[in-house]
Amino acid sequence: NMLAIHRSGIFFKGMGNFGGERGTRHQASPRPSRPADKTVDMPVHAQQALLYRLSGDYNPLHADPSFARNVGFDRPILLGLCTFG
Repeated sequence: NMLAIHRSGIFFKGMGNFGGERGTRHQASPRPSRPADKTVDMPVHAQQALLYRLSGDYNPLHADPSFARNVGFDRPILLGLCTFG
């Protein structure tokens, strides 16, 4: 009996070269002219992404600075469930 189906994908911002037109860019929604109702700053340890890898997320975008730079980021990023940690 099948327990689960797992599908995943990855994209690299601005990389292109997928054999078709890049398509139209969607215009971002305008920012409100007033300050945010509430903001929350939650600092994270620099090693948080490396700890998160222990959960099985081995995407190099979260741990390898050179990989992150090659796909358009200044440094490795946190996303997904790690942001809830």
